[in-house]
Amino acid sequence: MVFALLDDALAHWAVQEPNATAVRSGGNSYSYRDLETAANAIAGYLHAYGVASGDRVGVFAAKSFDTIACVLGVLRCGAAYVPIDPAAPEGRVSSILKDCDLKCVLTDPIRARRLPDGARGLAISDALGCYQTMPQVPRCETDLAYILYTSGSTGAPKGICHSHRSGLAYARMAARLCSLTPQDRVSHHTPLHFDMSIFDVFSSIWAGASIVVVPEIVAKMPANLSQLVQDEAITVWYSVPFAMAQLVQRGVLGERDLSALRVVMFAGEVMPPAVLRAFADFAPEAIYLNAYGPTETNHCTTAV
Repeated sequence: MVFALLDDALAHWAVQEPNATAVRSGGNSYSYRDLETAANAIAGYLHAYGVASGDRVGVFAAKSFDTIACVLGVLRCGAAYVPIDPAAPEGRVSSILKDCDLKCVLTDPIRARRLPDGARGLAISDALGCYQTMPQVPRCETDLAYILYTSGSTGAPKGICHSHRSGLAYARMAARLCSLTPQDRVSHHTPLHFDMSIFDVFSSIWAGASIVVVPEIVAKMPANLSQLVQDEAITVWYSVPFAMAQLVQRGVLGERDLSALRVVMFAGEVMPPAVLRAFADFAPEAIYLNAYGPTETNHCTTAV
């Protein structure tokens, strides 16, 4: 399959497999048709608001079906999305808004109250209810697609800009590396402001797979997290080693069936060998991949 833009795969699967599950979130299933409709609604809403090609739009909300639709809708109207840590302090939020000169911020009621004065917050619920026709916007693969901020561990956080070409190159490579298919169910464990989310969202959509959203509260409770992995029959898992360590230590893995797992990928920090060995005891048939690469290099430079 040949796609030029990050959201092209969504349009493809919405036509080829409209009823296939694109996202599982909060116990609900959303088809590729549902995701296409939601993305177009958001794009139409933003266009009516005045968002134009080259603008930057913030996404300030906890990960969900809605936020996945937001990033795709932002791309559809020719803009670039800037994901903001939903738990970020007000100072961090303000600095990102100023640094990126955001046209507006798609947000939820909780985060809307935390936006600095003068910020143009738009309710995601309003955008999803929009029925504006989305006109065709000229776009190309070199257009800016998203800006991800580094952690700031080596100084002030830096906004790293990626084009559609750059993001799609990674999404395609990672999907092929993991042999993703429409039958896969891929975990969406990290928030959107982490570069690992590019795999969760765009590699999954490239392959026509299902994205399984891991709610923040579940991600923090290892026993509930392992229950979700079992109940959703997740086939491809991607997280930081710390999350896997917590699953080993407090996730009661001995009581879970993880046999659906076929790929377990981890990145972001050093994996303790003891943790990897212990986790592999509960999913011995899975392939294990250690990915490495800073945000500046489009997330991943090696995977072994």
